[in-house]
Amino acid sequence: SLSVAAAIHPHSAINRPMPTGRGEPVGQKRHTNIAVVRMKKAGFRFEVACYKNTVMAYRSGAETDVDEVLQSKYVYTNISKGIFAPLDDIKAAFGTDDQEAVCLMILKSGEYQVSDKERASKQTSLFRDICTVLCSKTVNPDTNRPYPFAVVEQSLRDAHFNVDVTKAAKLQALQVALPLLQNKGVRIERAKMRVKIKGSTKSSERSQSAELVASLSALTLGDNASDGASAKPASTATSPVPAAGGAVIWEIDPSEFRRIDATCRENGWTIEVLELSVHEQGDEIGGGGPPPAQRSGLARMMERAHLPVPPPPSTVAALDAPVQIVSAPAPPPSVAAPPKPAGGGGGGLTSATAPGVTFQSRDELKAHLKSDWHRVNLKRKSAGLPLLSKEEAEGEALLEEMEREKGLSEFM
Repeated sequence: SLSVAAAIHPHSAINRPMPTGRGEPVGQKRHTNIAVVRMKKAGFRFEVACYKNTVMAYRSGAETDVDEVLQSKYVYTNISKGIFAPLDDIKAAFGTDDQEAVCLMILKSGEYQVSDKERASKQTSLFRDICTVLCSKTVNPDTNRPYPFAVVEQSLRDAHFNVDVTKAAKLQALQVALPLLQNKGVRIERAKMRVKIKGSTKSSERSQSAELVASLSALTLGDNASDGASAKPASTATSPVPAAGGAVIWEIDPSEFRRIDATCRENGWTIEVLELSVHEQGDEIGGGGPPPAQRSGLARMMERAHLPVPPPPSTVAALDAPVQIVSAPAPPPSVAAPPKPAGGGGGGLTSATAPGVTFQSRDELKAHLKSDWHRVNLKRKSAGLPLLSKEEAEGEALLEEMEREKGLSEFM
Protein backbone atom coordinates (compact mmCIF):
# COMPACT_ATOMS: atom_id res chain seq x y z
CA SER A 1 0.00 0.00 0.00
CA LEU A 2 0.98 3.68 -0.14
CA SER A 3 1.68 3.91 3.62
CA VAL A 4 3.91 0.81 3.51
CA ALA A 5 5.91 2.25 0.60
CA ALA A 6 6.35 5.52 2.46
CA ALA A 7 7.58 3.72 5.57
CA ILE A 8 10.04 1.63 3.60
CA HIS A 9 11.39 4.55 1.59
CA PRO A 10 11.39 7.62 3.87
CA HIS A 11 13.32 9.72 1.32
CA SER A 12 11.27 8.70 -1.65
CA ALA A 13 9.29 11.14 -3.79
CA ILE A 14 6.17 10.21 -1.88
CA ASN A 15 7.41 11.78 1.36
CA ARG A 16 9.31 14.62 -0.27
CA PRO A 17 7.31 17.86 0.04
CA MET A 18 6.59 19.33 -3.37
CA PRO A 19 7.32 23.04 -3.78
CA THR A 20 4.24 25.14 -4.31
CA GLY A 21 3.82 27.50 -7.21
CA ARG A 22 5.54 26.98 -10.51
CA GLY A 23 6.05 23.21 -10.62
CA GLU A 24 2.48 22.15 -11.43
CA PRO A 25 1.18 21.43 -13.95
CA VAL A 26 4.10 20.55 -16.19
CA GLY A 27 2.19 20.68 -19.47
CA GLN A 28 1.05 24.31 -19.14
CA LYS A 29 3.20 27.41 -19.65
CA ARG A 30 2.04 29.98 -17.14
CA HIS A 31 5.34 31.84 -16.90
CA THR A 32 4.50 34.72 -19.22
CA ASN A 33 5.40 37.59 -16.88
CA ILE A 34 8.78 36.33 -15.69
CA ALA A 35 12.33 37.53 -16.15
CA VAL A 36 14.60 34.47 -16.25
CA VAL A 37 18.17 34.58 -14.91
CA ARG A 38 20.27 31.63 -16.09
CA MET A 39 23.57 30.13 -15.03
CA LYS A 40 25.58 27.15 -16.27
CA LYS A 41 27.85 25.61 -13.67
CA ALA A 42 29.51 22.19 -13.29
CA GLY A 43 27.82 21.01 -16.46
CA PHE A 44 24.33 21.79 -15.19
CA ARG A 45 21.86 24.49 -16.17
CA PHE A 46 20.04 26.45 -13.49
CA GLU A 47 17.35 29.14 -13.71
CA VAL A 48 15.52 31.42 -11.26
CA ALA A 49 12.23 33.27 -11.80
CA CYS A 50 12.23 37.03 -11.17
CA TYR A 51 9.83 39.89 -11.66
CA LYS A 52 10.35 41.97 -14.78
CA ASN A 53 12.33 45.21 -14.59
CA THR A 54 13.74 44.36 -11.14
CA VAL A 55 16.95 42.44 -11.81
CA MET A 56 18.99 45.46 -12.93
CA ALA A 57 17.64 47.51 -10.04
CA TYR A 58 18.75 44.80 -7.59
CA ARG A 59 22.22 44.54 -9.12
CA SER A 60 22.67 48.31 -9.05
CA GLY A 61 21.59 48.52 -5.40
CA ALA A 62 18.38 50.44 -6.03
CA GLU A 63 16.32 47.46 -4.83
CA THR A 64 17.41 45.63 -1.68
CA ASP A 65 14.34 43.51 -0.87
CA VAL A 66 14.81 40.06 -2.44
CA ASP A 67 11.11 39.31 -2.12
CA GLU A 68 10.42 42.15 -4.55
CA VAL A 69 12.79 40.58 -7.09
CA LEU A 70 12.36 36.80 -6.86
CA GLN A 71 9.00 35.33 -7.77
CA SER A 72 9.96 31.93 -6.38
CA LYS A 73 12.83 30.90 -4.12
CA TYR A 74 13.30 27.59 -5.93
CA VAL A 75 15.91 26.71 -8.53
CA TYR A 76 14.73 25.37 -11.87
CA THR A 77 16.26 23.46 -14.73
CA ASN A 78 13.66 24.78 -17.15
CA ILE A 79 11.24 27.45 -15.95
CA SER A 80 9.06 27.42 -19.08
CA LYS A 81 8.26 23.74 -18.43
CA GLY A 82 8.18 24.05 -14.65
CA ILE A 83 11.00 21.53 -14.08
CA PHE A 84 12.84 21.91 -10.76
CA ALA A 85 16.57 21.35 -10.48
CA PRO A 86 17.50 18.17 -8.54
CA LEU A 87 18.98 18.81 -5.11
CA ASP A 88 21.95 16.60 -5.93
CA ASP A 89 22.83 18.75 -8.95
CA ILE A 90 22.46 21.95 -6.91
CA LYS A 91 24.75 20.63 -4.16
CA ALA A 92 27.33 19.36 -6.68
CA ALA A 93 27.48 22.73 -8.43
CA PHE A 94 27.21 25.17 -5.51
CA GLY A 95 28.31 23.08 -2.52
CA THR A 96 25.02 23.62 -0.69
CA ASP A 97 21.41 22.59 -1.04
CA ASP A 98 20.04 25.86 0.39
CA GLN A 99 17.94 26.95 -2.57
CA GLU A 100 17.43 30.51 -1.33
CA ALA A 101 21.20 31.08 -1.11
CA VAL A 102 21.67 29.52 -4.55
CA CYS A 103 18.96 31.81 -5.95
CA LEU A 104 20.90 34.84 -4.69
CA MET A 105 24.11 33.54 -6.31
CA ILE A 106 22.37 33.08 -9.64
CA LEU A 107 20.62 36.45 -9.31
CA LYS A 108 23.89 38.31 -8.76
CA SER A 109 26.10 36.69 -11.41
CA GLY A 110 23.78 34.85 -13.81
CA GLU A 111 22.99 35.72 -17.40
CA TYR A 112 20.02 38.02 -17.78
CA GLN A 113 18.27 39.11 -20.96
CA VAL A 114 17.10 42.69 -20.54
CA SER A 115 13.53 43.40 -21.66
CA ASP A 116 12.74 45.92 -24.36
CA LYS A 117 11.07 48.39 -21.99
CA GLU A 118 13.91 48.20 -19.49
CA ARG A 119 16.51 48.70 -22.22
CA ALA A 120 14.62 51.65 -23.70
CA SER A 121 14.21 53.25 -20.26
CA LYS A 122 17.92 52.94 -19.53
CA GLN A 123 18.89 54.35 -22.93
CA THR A 124 16.55 57.32 -22.50
CA SER A 125 17.89 58.09 -19.03
CA LEU A 126 21.50 57.80 -20.20
CA PHE A 127 20.82 60.00 -23.24
CA ARG A 128 19.43 62.77 -21.03
CA ASP A 129 22.47 62.47 -18.74
CA ILE A 130 24.73 62.92 -21.77
CA CYS A 131 22.83 66.05 -22.82
CA THR A 132 23.11 67.41 -19.28
CA VAL A 133 26.88 66.87 -19.27
CA LEU A 134 27.23 68.67 -22.60
CA CYS A 135 25.15 71.61 -21.37
CA SER A 136 27.27 72.00 -18.24
CA LYS A 137 30.72 71.45 -19.76
CA THR A 138 30.54 73.00 -23.24
CA VAL A 139 30.06 76.50 -24.61
CA ASN A 140 29.80 78.36 -27.89
CA PRO A 141 33.37 79.63 -28.48
CA ASP A 142 32.07 82.85 -30.06
CA THR A 143 29.99 83.93 -27.06
CA ASN A 144 31.27 81.68 -24.25
CA ARG A 145 27.71 80.74 -23.36
CA PRO A 146 26.24 77.23 -22.94
CA TYR A 147 23.60 75.90 -25.29
CA PRO A 148 20.11 75.14 -23.93
CA PHE A 149 19.26 71.54 -23.09
CA ALA A 150 16.58 71.27 -25.80
CA VAL A 151 19.00 72.45 -28.49
CA VAL A 152 21.69 69.94 -27.48
CA GLU A 153 19.14 67.12 -27.30
CA GLN A 154 17.72 67.85 -30.74
CA SER A 155 21.21 68.26 -32.22
CA LEU A 156 22.29 64.82 -31.02
CA ARG A 157 19.11 63.25 -32.38
CA ASP A 158 19.63 64.89 -35.77
CA ALA A 159 23.24 63.67 -35.76
CA HIS A 160 21.96 60.09 -35.12
CA PHE A 161 23.95 59.71 -31.92
CA ASN A 162 23.74 56.16 -30.53
CA VAL A 163 23.91 55.61 -26.77
CA ASP A 164 26.16 52.88 -25.40
CA VAL A 165 24.61 51.59 -22.19
CA THR A 166 27.90 50.03 -21.11
CA LYS A 167 29.79 53.35 -20.88
CA ALA A 168 29.43 56.30 -18.52
CA ALA A 169 27.51 59.42 -19.57
CA LYS A 170 30.46 61.79 -19.12
CA LEU A 171 32.77 59.59 -21.19
CA GLN A 172 30.33 59.41 -24.08
CA ALA A 173 29.49 63.11 -23.89
CA LEU A 174 33.09 64.36 -24.12
CA GLN A 175 34.70 61.67 -26.26
CA VAL A 176 31.88 60.77 -28.66
CA ALA A 177 29.04 63.30 -28.67
CA LEU A 178 31.21 66.45 -28.60
CA PRO A 179 33.45 65.45 -31.57
CA LEU A 180 30.34 64.31 -33.45
CA LEU A 181 28.69 67.74 -33.12
CA GLN A 182 31.93 69.48 -34.09
CA ASN A 183 32.21 67.35 -37.22
CA LYS A 184 28.64 68.36 -38.13
CA GLY A 185 29.62 72.04 -38.13
CA VAL A 186 28.23 73.03 -34.74
CA ARG A 187 30.09 75.83 -32.98
CA ILE A 188 30.75 74.05 -29.68
CA GLU A 189 33.82 73.31 -27.58
CA ARG A 190 34.80 72.26 -24.07
CA ALA A 191 34.47 75.00 -21.46
CA LYS A 192 37.64 76.18 -19.71
CA MET A 193 38.53 75.44 -16.11
CA ARG A 194 39.67 78.24 -13.78
CA VAL A 195 42.45 77.40 -11.31
CA LYS A 196 44.52 79.32 -8.80
CA ILE A 197 48.23 78.49 -8.47
CA LYS A 198 50.45 79.75 -5.67
CA GLY A 199 54.21 79.37 -5.42
CA SER A 200 56.25 78.28 -2.43
CA THR A 201 59.07 80.88 -2.52
CA LYS A 202 59.51 83.44 0.24
CA SER A 203 59.99 86.37 -2.11
CA SER A 204 57.59 89.29 -2.32
CA GLU A 205 54.12 88.70 -3.61
CA ARG A 206 54.72 90.75 -6.74
CA SER A 207 57.92 88.98 -7.70
CA GLN A 208 56.42 85.60 -6.81
CA SER A 209 53.46 86.22 -9.13
CA ALA A 210 55.82 87.34 -11.89
CA GLU A 211 57.89 84.17 -11.53
CA LEU A 212 54.77 82.00 -11.68
CA VAL A 213 53.49 83.80 -14.77
CA ALA A 214 56.82 83.33 -16.52
CA SER A 215 57.09 79.67 -15.54
CA LEU A 216 53.53 78.80 -16.50
CA SER A 217 53.67 80.73 -19.78
CA ALA A 218 56.73 78.72 -20.78
CA LEU A 219 55.08 75.45 -19.80
CA THR A 220 54.39 73.21 -22.83
CA LEU A 221 52.06 70.28 -22.87
CA GLY A 222 50.95 67.72 -25.38
CA ASP A 223 51.13 64.04 -26.13
CA ASN A 224 54.46 64.49 -27.93
CA ALA A 225 55.84 67.42 -26.00
CA SER A 226 59.16 65.64 -25.40
CA ASP A 227 60.24 65.84 -29.04
CA GLY A 228 59.56 69.56 -29.20
CA ALA A 229 57.96 69.37 -32.64
CA SER A 230 54.32 69.18 -31.59
CA ALA A 231 54.60 70.89 -28.20
CA LYS A 232 51.95 73.53 -27.60
CA PRO A 233 51.26 76.12 -24.90
CA ALA A 234 49.41 74.74 -21.90
CA SER A 235 46.44 77.02 -22.49
CA THR A 236 45.92 78.83 -25.77
CA ALA A 237 42.76 80.63 -24.54
CA THR A 238 44.13 82.80 -21.75
CA SER A 239 47.40 83.65 -20.10
CA PRO A 240 48.12 83.40 -16.36
CA VAL A 241 46.92 86.52 -14.56
CA PRO A 242 48.62 87.70 -11.33
CA ALA A 243 46.38 87.70 -8.25
CA ALA A 244 46.65 88.79 -4.65
CA GLY A 245 48.89 86.86 -2.27
CA GLY A 246 51.54 86.01 -4.83
CA ALA A 247 49.21 83.68 -6.77
CA VAL A 248 48.03 83.56 -10.37
CA ILE A 249 44.63 82.85 -11.90
CA TRP A 250 44.64 80.66 -14.99
CA GLU A 251 41.92 79.36 -17.29
CA ILE A 252 42.99 76.04 -18.75
CA ASP A 253 41.53 73.20 -20.76
CA PRO A 254 40.21 70.51 -18.38
CA SER A 255 42.16 67.84 -20.23
CA GLU A 256 45.41 69.58 -19.22
CA PHE A 257 44.66 69.69 -15.51
CA ARG A 258 46.46 66.43 -14.64
CA ARG A 259 49.72 67.49 -16.26
CA ILE A 260 49.60 70.98 -14.77
CA ASP A 261 48.84 69.45 -11.37
CA ALA A 262 51.85 67.13 -11.73
CA THR A 263 54.08 70.11 -12.64
CA CYS A 264 52.84 72.02 -9.59
CA ARG A 265 53.66 69.08 -7.34
CA GLU A 266 57.16 68.80 -8.77
CA ASN A 267 57.84 72.49 -8.15
CA GLY A 268 56.15 72.62 -4.75
CA TRP A 269 53.33 74.86 -5.92
CA THR A 270 49.75 74.61 -4.70
CA ILE A 271 46.87 74.46 -7.15
CA GLU A 272 43.25 75.14 -6.32
CA VAL A 273 40.24 74.70 -8.61
CA LEU A 274 38.08 77.83 -8.54
CA GLU A 275 35.53 76.89 -11.20
CA LEU A 276 35.06 73.69 -13.16
CA SER A 277 33.28 75.33 -16.10
CA VAL A 278 33.88 78.97 -17.02
CA HIS A 279 31.11 80.51 -19.09
CA GLU A 280 28.97 83.60 -19.31
CA GLN A 281 25.71 83.65 -17.39
CA GLY A 282 22.60 82.59 -19.30
CA ASP A 283 22.05 80.31 -22.27
CA GLU A 284 23.57 80.82 -25.69
CA ILE A 285 21.89 83.75 -27.48
CA GLY A 286 24.52 84.94 -29.92
CA GLY A 287 25.61 83.77 -33.33
CA GLY A 288 29.13 83.73 -34.63
CA GLY A 289 30.93 81.56 -37.14
CA PRO A 290 30.20 81.39 -40.85
CA PRO A 291 27.15 83.09 -42.37
CA PRO A 292 23.83 81.18 -42.27
CA ALA A 293 24.07 80.18 -45.94
CA GLN A 294 27.40 78.39 -45.30
CA ARG A 295 26.37 76.62 -42.10
CA SER A 296 25.29 73.02 -41.90
CA GLY A 297 21.73 71.99 -41.13
CA LEU A 298 22.57 71.43 -37.47
CA ALA A 299 24.22 74.83 -37.14
CA ARG A 300 21.24 76.59 -38.73
CA MET A 301 18.87 74.66 -36.47
CA MET A 302 20.82 75.76 -33.39
CA GLU A 303 20.79 79.34 -34.65
CA ARG A 304 17.01 79.23 -34.99
CA ALA A 305 16.71 77.85 -31.45
CA HIS A 306 18.59 80.78 -29.88
CA LEU A 307 16.81 82.84 -27.29
CA PRO A 308 15.73 86.42 -28.16
CA VAL A 309 18.54 88.93 -27.87
CA PRO A 310 17.98 91.51 -25.10
CA PRO A 311 17.94 95.18 -26.15
CA PRO A 312 21.29 97.04 -26.19
CA PRO A 313 22.21 99.10 -23.13
CA SER A 314 21.60 102.34 -25.02
CA THR A 315 17.88 101.59 -25.27
CA VAL A 316 17.52 100.83 -21.58
CA ALA A 317 16.45 103.82 -19.49
CA ALA A 318 18.90 104.99 -16.85
CA LEU A 319 18.06 104.30 -13.27
CA ASP A 320 18.16 107.97 -12.31
CA ALA A 321 16.00 109.13 -15.24
CA PRO A 322 12.65 110.62 -14.28
CA VAL A 323 9.76 108.25 -14.65
CA GLN A 324 6.75 109.59 -16.54
CA ILE A 325 3.48 108.24 -15.21
CA VAL A 326 0.82 107.97 -17.88
CA SER A 327 -2.66 107.61 -16.55
CA ALA A 328 -4.94 105.15 -18.28
CA PRO A 329 -7.97 106.63 -20.09
CA ALA A 330 -11.11 106.62 -18.06
CA PRO A 331 -13.61 103.94 -19.07
CA PRO A 332 -16.74 105.10 -20.89
CA PRO A 333 -19.75 105.69 -18.67
CA SER A 334 -21.82 102.57 -18.30
CA VAL A 335 -25.25 102.56 -19.86
CA ALA A 336 -27.94 101.92 -17.33
CA ALA A 337 -30.03 98.86 -18.06
CA PRO A 338 -33.73 99.50 -18.77
CA PRO A 339 -35.92 98.94 -15.74
CA LYS A 340 -37.58 95.57 -15.51
CA PRO A 341 -41.34 95.59 -15.75
CA ALA A 342 -43.16 95.15 -12.51
CA GLY A 343 -45.07 92.00 -11.85
CA GLY A 344 -44.14 88.51 -13.11
CA GLY A 345 -40.79 87.64 -14.74
CA GLY A 346 -38.64 90.06 -16.73
CA GLY A 347 -39.48 91.08 -20.32
CA GLY A 348 -37.48 90.55 -23.51
CA LEU A 349 -36.83 86.83 -23.02
CA THR A 350 -35.54 84.87 -26.02
CA SER A 351 -34.76 81.26 -26.87
CA ALA A 352 -32.20 79.79 -29.28
CA THR A 353 -34.84 77.43 -30.68
CA ALA A 354 -37.27 80.25 -31.50
CA PRO A 355 -35.38 82.64 -33.79
CA GLY A 356 -36.78 86.16 -34.02
CA VAL A 357 -39.33 85.65 -31.25
CA THR A 358 -39.37 87.54 -27.95
CA PHE A 359 -41.33 86.17 -25.02
CA GLN A 360 -42.94 88.67 -22.70
CA SER A 361 -42.93 86.49 -19.59
CA ARG A 362 -41.24 83.46 -18.15
CA ASP A 363 -44.46 81.50 -18.40
CA GLU A 364 -44.46 81.93 -22.19
CA LEU A 365 -40.83 80.82 -22.34
CA LYS A 366 -41.59 77.73 -20.24
CA ALA A 367 -44.49 76.87 -22.54
CA HIS A 368 -42.20 77.14 -25.55
CA LEU A 369 -39.61 74.84 -23.98
CA LYS A 370 -42.32 72.16 -23.66
CA SER A 371 -43.57 72.55 -27.24
CA ASP A 372 -42.84 70.55 -30.40
CA TRP A 373 -41.27 73.68 -31.89
CA HIS A 374 -38.51 73.65 -29.26
CA ARG A 375 -38.02 69.87 -29.51
CA VAL A 376 -37.74 69.80 -33.32
CA ASN A 377 -35.42 72.83 -33.53
CA LEU A 378 -33.23 71.54 -30.72
CA LYS A 379 -32.77 68.27 -32.61
CA ARG A 380 -31.99 70.13 -35.87
CA LYS A 381 -29.57 72.46 -34.13
CA SER A 382 -27.63 69.50 -32.70
CA ALA A 383 -27.43 68.01 -36.21
CA GLY A 384 -26.25 71.33 -37.72
CA LEU A 385 -29.44 71.90 -39.74
CA PRO A 386 -31.25 75.24 -40.19
CA LEU A 387 -34.00 76.04 -37.71
CA LEU A 388 -37.70 75.98 -38.65
CA SER A 389 -40.50 78.38 -37.95
CA LYS A 390 -43.30 77.47 -35.57
CA GLU A 391 -45.63 76.27 -38.34
CA GLU A 392 -42.90 74.25 -40.08
CA ALA A 393 -41.83 72.68 -36.80
CA GLU A 394 -45.40 71.68 -35.96
CA GLY A 395 -45.76 70.10 -39.42
CA GLU A 396 -42.49 68.22 -38.92
CA ALA A 397 -43.72 66.97 -35.56
CA LEU A 398 -47.01 65.83 -37.16
CA LEU A 399 -45.13 63.83 -39.81
CA GLU A 400 -43.01 62.19 -37.11
CA GLU A 401 -46.13 61.23 -35.20
CA MET A 402 -47.72 59.71 -38.32
CA GLU A 403 -44.60 57.68 -39.12
CA ARG A 404 -44.48 56.47 -35.53
CA GLU A 405 -48.11 55.31 -35.63
CA LYS A 406 -47.51 53.59 -39.00
CA GLY A 407 -44.57 51.70 -37.59
CA LEU A 408 -46.59 50.56 -34.59
CA SER A 409 -49.44 49.32 -36.80
CA GLU A 410 -47.03 47.29 -38.92
CA PHE A 411 -45.47 45.85 -35.82
CA MET A 412 -48.90 44.82 -34.45
